[in-house]
Amino acid sequence: MKVKTLDINESQELMSEWVSSGGKTLPYVDKEYNSIRGELSRVYIEAMHSNDEIGSRRDYYKDVVFGIKLYKYLIRQKWFNLRIASDVGFWRYLSIVVIPDIVAQRWSFDNEDHYWRKPTRIWLRSIWWYIHLSWQDGSNATKEMLLSPMFNTDTILNLVERSGRDGMNIDVYKMIMKKYSLQEQNTLQKFKEGSKKRDDLFRAVMRLNTARIMVYEPSFCEGGVEGYVTSLFDAFTDEYNSIKPMVYFKQ
Repeated sequence: MKVKTLDINESQELMSEWVSSGGKTLPYVDKEYNSIRGELSRVYIEAMHSNDEIGSRRDYYKDVVFGIKLYKYLIRQKWFNLRIASDVGFWRYLSIVVIPDIVAQRWSFDNEDHYWRKPTRIWLRSIWWYIHLSWQDGSNATKEMLLSPMFNTDTILNLVERSGRDGMNIDVYKMIMKKYSLQEQNTLQKFKEGSKKRDDLFRAVMRLNTARIMVYEPSFCEGGVEGYVTSLFDAFTDEYNSIKPMVYFKQ
């Protein structure tokens, strides 16, 4: 199957047609993409019919549950790979042409940022990468972790948007998510209360990682990737606003 993409000009034109229709007329797709449209629509309905929805975090719940199903569907396709997942044009095509009606149920039919305008905010792209960067031992373990109380829509932005200049170290991101999920709620609250910027621990750890990953190779850290990530969390003292020295690295 030929993977289709949209550039900025094509996205703007097709988005305008979608908005003009009031979000009621799905764009034309060929037979192959019509099949994908049907499969993803089915997947979305399955996700929304789950019985364990969390009231105050309804939108985040949708992001996680549909995100996992979207992730599993695409990763099983022979034509899909990480190179395609890194292509913003692919996510634009999927969002505007193939399943704009599904995007509309999360972000309305005219929110251009989440369809195509801002690459890091394209909803389908961000939730797919959120799951990929968080993946643990299977979909159930991943879902259980991501639906922990400390995670929310802000976590998606802070994880997916902080890729770093040299790209994403996926193993580090997965370990950060795992370590963060194991933090005690009172620890998170104390950190936020003690932070000069009323920051949360996750954002602070991600910022520190963005800085350190430029000069340190996690696999060379004492304890490997897990040791490196542990050092990110350990970097913050009991006062929650200063940083401890970096862990020692193997010679």
